[in-house]
Amino acid sequence: MSGELEVVRVSGIKWLRDLHQLERIIFGKNAYGLSTLASLLESSNAMTVAAEIDGSLIGYATGTIDNGLGHVVSVGVLEEYRGRGIGRKLMMSLENLLCLHFKPRAFVLEVDVANGSAIRFYEGLNYRIVDKIADYYGKGIHAYLMSKEATCL
Repeated sequence: MSGELEVVRVSGIKWLRDLHQLERIIFGKNAYGLSTLASLLESSNAMTVAAEIDGSLIGYATGTIDNGLGHVVSVGVLEEYRGRGIGRKLMMSLENLLCLHFKPRAFVLEVDVANGSAIRFYEGLNYRIVDKIADYYGKGIHAYLMSKEATCL
C-alpha cells in the first residue's frame, strides 16, 4: 500500500456508483445490483463502511439489523489488497457501528461452503458455523450460516 488506509462510514446515494463498481469488480456475476445497494445505503437499519487509499475505494462492508441480530450482508476487498488486514478492519468497524447504533445480541452471516479462505477469515474473527443452508446462492450452491456473540460495550 502506498498511501494511508482510511475506513469511513458511508451512506446515501452519492456512494452508489462507486460501491456498485467495486461490488462488480470483487464479486463479478454474483454482485449485488444497483437497487439492492441503494436500499442498503438508504436504510435506517443498515450500516456501510468503506476502505479508501489515496481517495480510491478498495473495499467495503455492509450490514443490517433484524430482530436483534446484526447481519453482515457483504464484505469485499479488491484482490490486490487482500491479506493486509483491511477486511478485518472493515469487519471490526462494521460490528462497532452496529453495536453503537443497535446493540445486537449476535452477528450472523452467510458464506459459500466452497469459499475456504472466507470461512477461515470469519473463523479468525470468532464466527462459528451454526448451520448449512441448501441452495442459498442458487441450485446446488450451498452456504454456511456463521454466527458469533456480540460483545457490545
